Amino acid sequence: MDKNFLNLMSIVGELSGEITKIKEELENMRNELEVLKGGQVMKIESVENEDSITVSNARDYVMEQIKIRFPNLKLTKGSQKLGTKLTISNNEKTLRVLLKKSRSHRNGYPSGWFTVNEDAVGNYDLYIFVITFEDDFYTILLSPSQFERWVNAKKITSENIHFYMNLINGKWIDDRDDVNYNFTASAENWSIIEEVLKG
Repeated sequence: MDKNFLNLMSIVGELSGEITKIKEELENMRNELEVLKGGQVMKIESVENEDSITVSNARDYVMEQIKIRFPNLKLTKGSQKLGTKLTISNNEKTLRVLLKKSRSHRNGYPSGWFTVNEDAVGNYDLYIFVITFEDDFYTILLSPSQFERWVNAKKITSENIHFYMNLINGKWIDDRDDVNYNFTASAENWSIIEEVLKG
């Protein structure tokens, strides 16, 4: 591919990531303001399309899935003050979760595009990526060591690390940076939560 095109796509990805962060911060501030006013934050039960699914919708989905699988765990919606979107606790240990959401960017199959700042590597106890495709959520769950191994396989040229997560022929592949990193074992790997809590 043309190097200028790749540079342009990288810039677009970084800008998209920054816009997403601003939207998330604004949504958190609105929710906190609503709580301060004595109101309740409304949960969106249904969405019209992939583009309207927010990080909060993805977090609600993840929380619902965790409650089904691990009903004894305590879940807390994060905040800017906590520096995380979600915490998971078994009353002995609390996990800080990096939670990211992406709509599908390619036609015909789930394909998420994520940007993670290098400062996030090693600073969370669990990494969760949610990709929306058609009416489905696809969830990638990684321990810190799994995430770090993936990052180390990439050719990083800036403080923002880009991931192109694609489900192709039954395998999850990151085809960014000419790596073709296979992370199929991390797809829907909800058991990693218990492993990290025990570790």
